[in-house]
Parts: sequence; C-alpha cells; structure tokens
Amino acid sequence: MHKLHFSAIILAAGEGKRMKSSKSKILHPINGKPMIQRTIETLEALSPQEIVIVSNGNNINSFKNIFGKKIKYALQKEPLGTANATLIGLGQVSNSVKDIAVLYGDDTAFYKPETIFKVYKKHKDSKAKITFVTLDVENPRGLGRIVRIGDKLVAITEEKDATNKQREIKEVNDGLYFFNKESLGENIKKLNPSTASGELYITDLIENALKAGQKVETYKLESTEEWHGINTPLELARANLKLNKNIHFMGIAGSGASAVANIARASGYDVDGCDQNVNSPYLKDPKLKVKRGHSKDHLKDKSILIVSPAVELLDPNNAELVAAKEEGIPILTWQEFQGHILQEKKFTIAIAGGYGKSTTTAMISQILIDQKMDPTCELGAKVLAWKSNFKVGKSKYYICEADEY
Repeated sequence: MHKLHFSAIILAAGEGKRMKSSKSKILHPINGKPMIQRTIETLEALSPQEIVIVSNGNNINSFKNIFGKKIKYALQKEPLGTANATLIGLGQVSNSVKDIAVLYGDDTAFYKPETIFKVYKKHKDSKAKITFVTLDVENPRGLGRIVRIGDKLVAITEEKDATNKQREIKEVNDGLYFFNKESLGENIKKLNPSTASGELYITDLIENALKAGQKVETYKLESTEEWHGINTPLELARANLKLNKNIHFMGIAGSGASAVANIARASGYDVDGCDQNVNSPYLKDPKLKVKRGHSKDHLKDKSILIVSPAVELLDPNNAELVAAKEEGIPILTWQEFQGHILQEKKFTIAIAGGYGKSTTTAMISQILIDQKMDPTCELGAKVLAWKSNFKVGKSKYYICEADEY
C-alpha cells in the first residue's frame, strides 16, 4: 500500500491511576500483547507517513524498547491535558504532512484498519477542518455527549456540564480525530486551560471550530465492538475476554467460587482452577479442571485471574498474584466476575439477610424454575434436587446470595 498522507499521534502519557498497577496502563496486555501495540499494528496496516507516541517519563523507555526506531517519541513532562499532549506530539510531525490523526492509546486496540481509513477518507472528501468518530452506547455515563439540532452537530458536552435532557443522549465522543494539520497548529495555541484542572482539552478544539463556523464532520462507528475504553482492571478484563475466554480460578474449592466457575464454564468460558484442597465436595464435576497448590505456571495463556478476597488479604505475596501483577493480567474476585461479567445484562435477584440466605435463595430459585422461567442460580449450599449448589439457566434471570456483595 502507498503511504497515506497523514501522520498519527497516539496519546499515551496518562498515568492510569485507576488501574492500581505499577505498570503503565497503556502497556497492560490484551491477550498477551500490550494494548498500544495493537493500536500501532492497526495503524501500520494503513501505512501513514509516521506514528508518534506521546509518552510520560515513566513509560517512554518501555516504548522505545518495544518499538525501536520505527516510531517517533514525544515526552509530555507534566500531565497538562490531551490538547497539550497533541501539541507536543505535533512537534515531531514532518512538515510535508497535511493531516493528523489523534488517537487515545487506551481505547483504540480493537479498531479495524478499514474503519480508520473510512474516517480518513470522509475527512479528505468533505474538506473538513476536523473529523471525529462518535458511537451510540447503551450507558453513556461519564462520556461526552454529541449535541445535534436535527442532524447538525452543534456541540460536545461533558457530562458534568450537561443538562438532564442532554444526559439522555446516547451518542458519545469516541476519541479518534482527524485534523487539518495547518488548522490544528494555529488553533491549538489559542486554547485556554480549564479553570478547574488547568489542563488543555482536545475537545475544546471542536467547540472553538464550531463557534468559528469551520467545517466539522463526524463519522458514526458502525460496530461498538471496535471501541473499548480501558481505565480500570475490570475494563481490562472485559477487553481480554473479547479475545480469550481462558480464565483461571485460584482458590476454587469454596462453595461460591466453585459455583461461579461452573456457571462460567457452562456459559462458554474455558475454565480451570487450583486450590490447596482439591477434595472439596464442590469439585466433583470431572469437566472442571483443578490442580493442587498454587503456581505462576497456572497463568499461562490466561486472560484473567479470579481469586477469593481472602487470598489478597491473607496471602498478598502468593506466587500467582505476584505473577499476574507483573505481567499485567487483570485480577478480579469471583464476586466481581459474577457481578460484572456473568450478570451483565441479566435481571439479578440477590438474597440478603443474616440467617437462612441459602434456604431462601433455593426457595426463590425453585419458584422461578417451577414457573418455567429457567434462571441461573448460585448459592452457598447444595440443593438436593440439583445435586449441586448452582444451576445454569438460559433466561435473563440470575439468582444469588447477596452477602458477598
């Protein structure tokens, strides 16, 4: 492919504090490969003029070790916002380049090259100063809303500034932009820092362009599967599970963990586990692969590590925990995995109380079963009729005990 006439700037200087990890967020692996590497490989398939990574002082050497001289590097010494990072990256771009793609490095790992090419083509064909990607999401909480009058774009409004009506908008800013380079260079220097944070925001470029009557285009993402923001271990776990459903339960012998492991296996996950006690009455299913003891070797090719909360509290130097943290493998408790992954989009009924939770959970489960509602059920004791402490249904209903939440 001939080189396309744009350069790409990847914003990768964020500290990623919500990842709760010493590893730079952008270097955490998705199915064994650093997320930023996936973004770069997607861009390389398009043959841009050059790719610039805007880094911070803690991750720039890691990027250089991975990508060498095929990538240009720019250092954002202080976290002064996305527009400031873009301006720093712009300093590494060749003079002959006409257009600039700016991407957030933490939410572009699943883009297809052909999608980015379509955005670039729309940008060029429309002769816009700015073209950016939007998408419709089911839950837009925390994201900038796209405000339109009819089909006409009039603003991007951050949630904290949005009216109640604007918060109902499902179309949001995706975080992939194409800019006319000359216009970008002129306008980015005119931005004023936020009075709240002192930072310069790239979205203010769009607001200013609209106010000045400049042409701004949007490209609505056809598949929401191509956008996946990653800011927390849970979001990283979900990203991993898109590509690899091979998961490992450490401390699988308990009633809750074993039930969730069996439900996960029945739900399409490739599950194995380990425990010091493999003779648990809850581990009788021969299809559930269980090893005795703990070892970092158990994590080979695994997308996530699932643990009991007691392990992190009582054995923080456990070999599997340490290895997962070093390798950037997301760690979830089995309660988090059940609540955020298995129960996602489910109608969940959680039974709370000091006494009789298992009995009550079993009774309500059986009522739904008798009514042909086919629920998935998890509880802390075996039900004689099921010969286990779980049942996998095919409906939207999911019943569990609430004391672990």
